[in-house]
Amino acid sequence: MDYSQIKSYFMTKEGVTLEHPYGELTDVFKVNGNKFGMLTSDKDIVNVFVKCNPDEALALRDIYHSIVPGYQIDQKHWNTLIIDGRLPDELIRQQIDGSYSLLTEKAIVLQHA
Repeated sequence: MDYSQIKSYFMTKEGVTLEHPYGELTDVFKVNGNKFGMLTSDKDIVNVFVKCNPDEALALRDIYHSIVPGYQIDQKHWNTLIIDGRLPDELIRQQIDGSYSLLTEKAIVLQHA
């Protein structure tokens, strides 16, 4: 996946908004007013930032060299996916889906409380 494909995939999620609070070079994706993903590109280096269950975050970092702790963000709950051709497209989509689900499932629980 490349930058535009990843951005398009984020935007397929229901209720997603795109903001640029850190400048035009950083896409911030929100759902229910909360950030669930970011996408940056600088000199052909594309990074995707996604929320993640802390245990899963650690496991993924152990398995994939292109998944590292969140950069300048909560490293316990966020991973950075370095898009360098080593991560399968399906894994990238799954990580975006999982990040989105963390916030949308939480909102559903709060609505029913």
